[in-house]
Amino acid sequence: MSGGCRYMPNPPEPYLIEKTKRESRRVTLNVGGERHEVMWKTLDRIPHSRLGQLRQSNTHEALLELCDDYSLLDQEFYFDRHPLSFSSILNFYRTGKLHLVKEVCVLAFSEDLEYWGIDSVFLENCCQHKFNQRQEQVFDEMRKEGEALNQLEEEDFGEGAMAKLQKFGWDIMEKPTSSFPARIVASISIFFIVLSTVSLTLNTMPSMQMYECVNETDTECGADLAAHPPGHREALDDHLQQIDNIYLAKIEEVCIAWFTLEYLLRLLFSPSKRKFLQGALNFIDLLAIMPYYLSYFLIESKKKIGEEDEYKTFRKVVQVFRLMRVLRVFKLGRHSRGLQSLGYTITNSYKELGLLVMFLAMGVLIFSSLEFFAEKEDNPAFESIPQTFWWAVITMTTVGYGDISPTTAIGQVIGSLCAICGVLVIALPIPIIGNNFAEFYKNQVQRELVLKRREEVERAKRESSIVQLGHATLDVMEGLVDPAGKFYHKKLNSSVKHVFTY
Repeated sequence: MSGGCRYMPNPPEPYLIEKTKRESRRVTLNVGGERHEVMWKTLDRIPHSRLGQLRQSNTHEALLELCDDYSLLDQEFYFDRHPLSFSSILNFYRTGKLHLVKEVCVLAFSEDLEYWGIDSVFLENCCQHKFNQRQEQVFDEMRKEGEALNQLEEEDFGEGAMAKLQKFGWDIMEKPTSSFPARIVASISIFFIVLSTVSLTLNTMPSMQMYECVNETDTECGADLAAHPPGHREALDDHLQQIDNIYLAKIEEVCIAWFTLEYLLRLLFSPSKRKFLQGALNFIDLLAIMPYYLSYFLIESKKKIGEEDEYKTFRKVVQVFRLMRVLRVFKLGRHSRGLQSLGYTITNSYKELGLLVMFLAMGVLIFSSLEFFAEKEDNPAFESIPQTFWWAVITMTTVGYGDISPTTAIGQVIGSLCAICGVLVIALPIPIIGNNFAEFYKNQVQRELVLKRREEVERAKRESSIVQLGHATLDVMEGLVDPAGKFYHKKLNSSVKHVFTY
């Protein structure tokens, strides 16, 4: 550009700028290399905007505050901006209607509006809602990405060789997708979870159960035990007690040994022991192994004390602890994004679940009362309202076992209404709960992508190579400043230099 430029040794005088503007009715706006011709009077329609102030500025310094370069001779003003959204902005000066550009990122469009001095409230109704919705969505995604990165930054292992070893062990035990050894550890953990669950279920089969004499010194019981095969020991029930299958018990011990080792290693490598112990998944891991040790030590202590009658009662209490072993199936939640989403949904949908329970409770009470008074004289199954609760629950949930059913015409009508209302009541909060599940599942996927992208960026920075983010490829540029003040951009691994003077 000539005739008045940023780099001219003598900038034009204000009177010359004012005269040139007054003699020309049109002006050329060069936005990122794309030229637009417009009337000066068109820019006067929005005087407080950047282009409106451009008309009123008559000094070299004031013009350079509004544009990046200009030429008085050509009446051309250059703006170093991306030109994609400028057509919509210029059309706002011409027609007074501002529309959203579909191809432009909503944040980039918002920044362009701010740069040109135009408020987003001028967007037309057809675009206003879309703009706000997309903007809120982007802000929400950025917030979630920030939370994911903040969570990553909270893992402070310190410095030194032990810190590196701790981080390496933590990544292996806690991040299954971080490396090949981590995937192996995760696969082994899943194998033992499945094996332990299968062992627990097989141990309840009569053909797999084993027995021992209550009194170990009872030789007659021992002889009868050997003479009666499994499944034909009913006559010895007073002298026998059921025990776990010894082979399945060995499998259980191996699984518990792995779960214990895994928990201790995860605790050892964790960057914060307090946060580790407060974690929900870690608490589930602890519940998965504690019942085994509690039942084992308590049974052994009672065996030493004796007192057979008390020992029998105590074994029934221990069965409660053994029942808790089924909780180890929740350990799969550590390796399953779907189970984590389900747990989040249940935790964060307590209002909807509470509403569902309240609706069901009201329906059960109302229809139980109506059904009781309709059936009490002709149907002995409906003895009282509390007993009718069971019928109302299975009817409203559309289970319908059929163990209790109305026989009178009025009772059947009430039962039909109860079933219809049950379907409507259950269907009301289900979509909200489903949306919570889908939202958290999406957040989990996005969090993993954010962490993966950050790892790619950090690896690329270490290797000083090309950074690949999704479908975009960014050249890692190296900036050099020479003593004269010129700023150079040199592309790495290339013999071509691009020199720009600012």
